[in-house]
Amino acid sequence: MYSILLLAAIILSFPLHARETVVSNTGELNDAIASLSSNDTVSIKDGTYHLSSTLIINNKTAKISRILIRGLSGDREKVKLFCPGMGVQSSAAPHVFNIFNAGNVTIRDLTAGKTCWHPVSISGQAGAEAIKLINLHLIDAGEQFIKVNNAETPKCDSGLVQGCLIEYTDYAFWWTDHYYTQGFDKIGGGDAWTVRNSVFKNIRPHPDHVADADGCGAAITFWQGGAQNLVEKNLIINCRKGIEFGISDNTGVSGGIIKNNIIYRDAAEVGGDNGIMINDSPDSKVFNNTVILNATFDPWSNGIGKTIEYRFDGSTNLQIRNNLSDGQIWERTAGLNPSITQNISNAKLSWFKDPANSDLHLKATAADVIDHGSALSDVADDIDGEPRPGGTGYDIGADEYYQTAVKPFTGKKSNSGYHILFKAGSLHYYIQQITTVNIRLFNAAGKKICAFEPGRQQKGWHSVSLSENNITYGVYYLILIYDHEIVLTDRIIFVG
Repeated sequence: MYSILLLAAIILSFPLHARETVVSNTGELNDAIASLSSNDTVSIKDGTYHLSSTLIINNKTAKISRILIRGLSGDREKVKLFCPGMGVQSSAAPHVFNIFNAGNVTIRDLTAGKTCWHPVSISGQAGAEAIKLINLHLIDAGEQFIKVNNAETPKCDSGLVQGCLIEYTDYAFWWTDHYYTQGFDKIGGGDAWTVRNSVFKNIRPHPDHVADADGCGAAITFWQGGAQNLVEKNLIINCRKGIEFGISDNTGVSGGIIKNNIIYRDAAEVGGDNGIMINDSPDSKVFNNTVILNATFDPWSNGIGKTIEYRFDGSTNLQIRNNLSDGQIWERTAGLNPSITQNISNAKLSWFKDPANSDLHLKATAADVIDHGSALSDVADDIDGEPRPGGTGYDIGADEYYQTAVKPFTGKKSNSGYHILFKAGSLHYYIQQITTVNIRLFNAAGKKICAFEPGRQQKGWHSVSLSENNITYGVYYLILIYDHEIVLTDRIIFVG
């Protein structure tokens, strides 16, 4: 559907590790996590791992760093780490992962969930910092899916959530009398976090409990302290709230950017709140978001929906620009005098390709949107990574419309010494030493179209044909894996 569904496969380069432990059962996994030292890798073979205790990462005095925990195959749906169940009280296994006194920890390429509390709990007050969560599928959490607890000293800075799918398979967990959940929730100090290219789904109350839905929070919440946080290129579907900076007076974050996100709520959803909320968060920027709530948030029941709001005296020097929505920007605190320009609040569903399936890419019928935005230095591309402008001017909203198809990439491209070349329906790739090669191609909806596993290959150029795999016009994503490490991804656009 969106490039963000495949950008879940983007894997950042990671330093070489001194020791790799490959595990294939729960006992081996527990032992490997318990004995982690700096520079270690734990690689988890495909399978379902039922946890009776939380995987605790270094609850010790001496700090460790540069840790990698990954699904060995790179396919996040094939490695599943599950606790006893969503909301099932378990003092031994309330989380899948709990990160304490460790820095530069990366967890990637796996599924985790069915927890009493959090699939991932990050204890910044205990020394956790620079945590990277990449290409994870997190499901069915009793409370927040990713919980970041910070203190002012030490702070948990420079975290990353990228390319993840975070969802309730049905509704948020009801604790008999309340909800208490968000998708991503950072509390306390901690600067320079990024949440990008991820999908958040169904963080919402059950229709039977709408009157007590306040504890069912936003898909992405930065609610106390911290600065210079970035939320970009996420797709948020059928969630009670979308993105929230601060939740009340004196709890905000400063200098953050919310840009190129799409927030969609179906008209049948009940108990909805606003799409983007800026609460006591000075110097925040809300740029080029698309927020379609289908009048599911109408606080006065007068037929005038709200989609973006700002409030509290601390929310000074705000910029709200180039946003496309189907409801008003709500001034809840007067006198803040934000810069509000080039926003459209009367979007029509006919402007989008397939809104019923949350596809809010623009169609040519969106004439009021296309080329009518302001050029913003903070927004060089759109939700798909396409450069702006696509026409004579910048578009409003998260998608940049292209009148003609983007030309396919036909030149050589390199990343960390790995080279690829697309030519005449074939992929040519260069390897620098004898390597096990695995190649996967996905469509824009995240479905795997084909896979090539040529096995061990010698140094040099090699090629595979893409012409026999029913590939038609559109956007595709290619993942190149050498010796079980994802070394390169590329976005391919096939044209007729």
